[in-house]
Amino acid sequence: MKSTEPLVDEFIAALVEAFPVEEIWYLDSSTAKECRLREAVNLVVIVSPGGEASMIEGKADALIREKFPGARVGIHAFPQSAMCQTPRPLLVKMAFSSGHHIFCR
Repeated sequence: MKSTEPLVDEFIAALVEAFPVEEIWYLDSSTAKECRLREAVNLVVIVSPGGEASMIEGKADALIREKFPGARVGIHAFPQSAMCQTPRPLLVKMAFSSGHHIFCR
C-alpha cells in the first residue's frame, strides 16, 4: 500500500506489531473539521475485543512519539464494538465516511 503521507506505512507497522489492531483508518483533519483534530494526520485505530482502547490509545501515542520523534500524528483508538454502535462515535463515523481504510487484519 502506498499512502499519502511518507511515514504512515511505518506508523501502521509499529502499531500492528505492538497492539491488537483490527483496522486502521486514515483521517485528514481538513476533511473532518467538526472533529476539531489537532494533527493533520490522524489514525483511527480499531482494537480487538478485549483490548482496552483507552489504555491502548495512550500507549500507541507514546510508541509513535518514541519511534518517530517529531511526527505529527493523532492516534485515536476505539473498541471494535464502536463500528456497530448506534449512534457511532463521531470520529469513527467520520473515518468511515471521509477517511481511508488503510489496514485490516
